Amino acid sequence: MKDSQDRIKPIRQWLNLAKQYNEIARVEEIARRYFVMNAFDGVLTIIGMLMGNLAAGVTNPNIVITTGLSTSIAMSISGL
Repeated sequence: MKDSQDRIKPIRQWLNLAKQYNEIARVEEIARRYFVMNAFDGVLTIIGMLMGNLAAGVTNPNIVITTGLSTSIAMSISGL
């Protein structure tokens, strides 16, 4: 029992430290703001990608889905 408590103690200390940093820097507010901004950018990017496929006359759904997924992955990495 004591061994498991010894393992948990550093984790609790780290979580308390992270909580203190969050309170000081207001990380939660900043993260929420960036999430909303990146989500909006992602929606606009996907709409642009769909309009581009429509303008190019792409009729194969596999191409549209693959392009959409690739774009989503790229936007996610960019947002992080």
